[in-house]
Amino acid sequence: MRNTIFITQKLTKTGDASSVVKVEIESDGNIEVNEFNYSNTNFIFPLYNSLINTISEMKDVHIELKTDSKVFAREVNGIPNKNTRMLEILKNIQERQNITIDAY
Repeated sequence: MRNTIFITQKLTKTGDASSVVKVEIESDGNIEVNEFNYSNTNFIFPLYNSLINTISEMKDVHIELKTDSKVFAREVNGIPNKNTRMLEILKNIQERQNITIDAY
């Protein structure tokens, strides 16, 4: 059985095109918190980028992702929107590293 990792992702807008994404990772009773800062971008890219950076070193795990963006959760769960390139990058990492994600 795969190890389940719980990730909570919260985006806070800090300006018209800037934001901070706080990512909390809970695994085996340990909690790690990372912050990612973005500027001159839309507000979906930071969610994708912070998740991709967070899972890039993981392998053979299942992720329960709690995000404050319903749009992002739907995309991660397989209902693509206009952000198909970022979704494609995420799916490629998931496939290469045997990672499954349920987002809500």
